[in-house]
Amino acid sequence: MNATAKARLLQMAIDTFGTRDKALLWLRRPTTALAGASPLNRLDTDEGARQVERLLGHIAHGIAT
Repeated sequence: MNATAKARLLQMAIDTFGTRDKALLWLRRPTTALAGASPLNRLDTDEGARQVERLLGHIAHGIAT
């Protein structure tokens, strides 16, 4: 995943959680929605990045994951 795409996902997380600090905390914290991995660890692959983007979309729209 390139730097531009990572920056876009970071901005999406900031928009979802309201602050950069909260977004970074979420990105670093393991989650069962990603099989125990942190969102940040999933950004190494395109598929992982799509999973993180989908998860952020669900959170932003109040969809249980």
